[in-house]
Amino acid sequence: MTSFWKTLDRLAAGALLLAGLGLLWTPSSSGDDIGLFGFGEWTVVAFKGPVQTKAGDNRWNSWAAAKRGTRVSVYGSVKTGRGASATLARGKDRMVVSPNSRITLAPVGPSPASLNEAPVTILQSTGRALYNVQTRPSRRFQVLTPFLVAGVKGTTFSVDVSTAGASVSVSEGTVSVSPSAGGEGVDVSIGMTAAVSAAPGSGVSVAPTTAAPPAPPAPP
Repeated sequence: MTSFWKTLDRLAAGALLLAGLGLLWTPSSSGDDIGLFGFGEWTVVAFKGPVQTKAGDNRWNSWAAAKRGTRVSVYGSVKTGRGASATLARGKDRMVVSPNSRITLAPVGPSPASLNEAPVTILQSTGRALYNVQTRPSRRFQVLTPFLVAGVKGTTFSVDVSTAGASVSVSEGTVSVSPSAGGEGVDVSIGMTAAVSAAPGSGVSVAPTTAAPPAPPAPP
């Protein structure tokens, strides 16, 4: 897990350098929200139970109780407690964070032609989240976990992460799944689940989706 958060730290350092060089794009006329340095913001549109947000993963930021309308920008995190959930929106995209889960918004990189073409990256360290992504052929949406990477251009899918590994279940469209450590990826279609275990060198296994797995342990 340590290397996973080191990756986020490297992304943060790179984004600050790009900002200093003026290489990060400015707000466009897109209908999507644009936040710090021009990155897309997500907004908490609904929640229940103990949900917290954090502006960044460093000592200067602390967790705060989420409210409806709370904006989460680049490097921001969302954490849900026992029995809690949160729904976040960015334009027409939606993600629903299940109980005992944590996600972090990663930067999207140097200037795309518009926000609609900007890749969106979510770092999901633990728990379960459901993603509903609108189809845009030129834009990639990806979820990074400690064990696998899921990339799409428009679909509905869920990601589960625990200490034993990670899995992706597809409800609509097709999701490309590959091991985080590198290796051959596979395309996962409707009704199928791809999984990568925490064991070193594990590849992607695919099987029909069955009943939902048990709730993951609470994040630290």
